[in-house]
Amino acid sequence: MVKEAYYKLKKKYHFLPAFAELNNEFEIINIENTDFLAREIRRKIGEKFSLFMDRLARTLQPESISISEFYEFHCFTAEEKTKLFLLFKELRFKYRHFMHLDLLVDDKKEAEAVRDSLKFWKEFRKKLIPYFKTLELCWVKEYKEKEILEYLG
Repeated sequence: MVKEAYYKLKKKYHFLPAFAELNNEFEIINIENTDFLAREIRRKIGEKFSLFMDRLARTLQPESISISEFYEFHCFTAEEKTKLFLLFKELRFKYRHFMHLDLLVDDKKEAEAVRDSLKFWKEFRKKLIPYFKTLELCWVKEYKEKEILEYLG
């Protein structure tokens, strides 16, 4: 159902990317309501952006109750945290643009946002890979007992 609706939308907005490519990145096949498909796809993309914004935010400013977030916070240097903040800021800008689109209610602008977001995401996620690799390796790093006790307070 989504696939067929997308092909109709693509006929109207020929600049949209291939369904398979969008689906691979954002799992749009799971969209149930196709009445405003461009808007729904953009919202699905926004969900993915939100997931990664949340992860970046929790690394940059851990919650006081989460030992894992505090632990991961210490895996990054000040310079790396600055780079993470810039990534967060870049993603947050895109997300806020999506909020603006909700107010405009313009199908063509929604379709343009879908196209632009796919291009953005394919480049942006490459920037995230080193960050997630650092988080992964953080958990296998050996610490001395004194370091752990100092960390736990």
